[in-house]
Amino acid sequence: MAKWFLLDEILKMTRISSAFYRFTQFLLYSSVRTVEFPKLLKLGRSIENPVNIAALGGSVKKPLRRLMICFNWAEGPEGIMLARVLRWIAQRCPYVEISMAIKEKWCWDQPMLSFEYDSFPKIKYLLLNCTNKTYFGVHTVVDAMAALFGSGPPPQVHFNPDRIPQSTYSVLPCRRSEMQDFEKNHLCRAATWYWRGLLGEASFPDLKVLIISHQPLREEDKINRLQQLREPIALGPEDLKGMQKLVFFNAEFSPELNDSVLTAMLPWMGNLKKLRLIKIPGLTYGGISKLLHRVLPNLRSFHLEIEEENESAFSSYKAFASRKRSHQHPHLCPLLRRFCKNITEANIVLPCMCRDIILLGPRSNVAPTLMQPVDGTFLTISQLSKAFDQWAPRPYTPPRIEERWTRAYSATVKMCREEDCLECLGVYAATNYQNTMWILGCFGSGY
Repeated sequence: MAKWFLLDEILKMTRISSAFYRFTQFLLYSSVRTVEFPKLLKLGRSIENPVNIAALGGSVKKPLRRLMICFNWAEGPEGIMLARVLRWIAQRCPYVEISMAIKEKWCWDQPMLSFEYDSFPKIKYLLLNCTNKTYFGVHTVVDAMAALFGSGPPPQVHFNPDRIPQSTYSVLPCRRSEMQDFEKNHLCRAATWYWRGLLGEASFPDLKVLIISHQPLREEDKINRLQQLREPIALGPEDLKGMQKLVFFNAEFSPELNDSVLTAMLPWMGNLKKLRLIKIPGLTYGGISKLLHRVLPNLRSFHLEIEEENESAFSSYKAFASRKRSHQHPHLCPLLRRFCKNITEANIVLPCMCRDIILLGPRSNVAPTLMQPVDGTFLTISQLSKAFDQWAPRPYTPPRIEERWTRAYSATVKMCREEDCLECLGVYAATNYQNTMWILGCFGSGY
């Protein structure tokens, strides 16, 4: 209809004809996208007080079904104002589904600070695209002075972050700790209020999809703040109860997620269908192993990516190479094989990988022997499959897979075992799995 009429002409026709107004209101209000808060206020008022057509039969209730909110949050509203407008719309449109995207916003700023204290009903899709806080440290001062004085060496800057101003001792004791903590309100890290605001049942009672995409931290921040990022926090059941309604959870580069948060989430992950954990700096192999030991009955898609510089991955490789068991840095390959047994789509990127991610324990032990040539010739795929069944029979009958499953496994540094190679993993996958598409990759120079 918009191809033949302009918006102004459509509005004029709605004032003339009640039938045309009733016809167009469903098209205009079925799916609405707003990028400015004043327009959202006008939308709320139009739902209660539509165009004045009292002479043509009175007002008609708006059938708002889908609302997409994507503000310019640099000039956006406070969380309390947004919550009031959404509650107003939810009361008058009980079947509306709201999607909200918060982009280019620091995660310790509005409206995230209001999530803990306000309710945002009918929001089923929430996207947080967060940035790092820009703060004035010693590097910022040095770079600014270098640009000011040209190509010559900048003057020496003496900066002592441990020195506390004398005026600090004259403030109230309840505020003294905040002033002495130089990193408070400057750096992103795990916090109880953050997860209570997102996953507390009172904040987002209808949330189904939560996507947290954080700007990657600087390398120097990862090195200097590694212990702070992994510092455990206390989370109770009331803080994460909203997790049980999620069907899709995605976290990328999020410094607010660490082992303690992931462990507290596990009892509430029963309804998850898709889970993505991408390069989380605060996660270790010990925390990931707790997730892999738990069976998520409804999970169908799993994406895990560990960065190459992960200290826990290096410790796990060293422990496995020396044949030592480490509960803090365990070997993840056999855990991933068991965890992904009933998952239709798995995408795993690890610094190190081996045949244990494909084969059971007994089959993994006999695999190097079966891969050796016999009388100068190697066994075919069918011969290898029979040899595996003869030397290491399965303890159970594999389920018949009607749909095509996908496995994408990659090692970014090297193999856990020296005798393994990418071609061998491809042979193991072909001889032990049917109706499954495998994508295998290995690149890197090694530790």
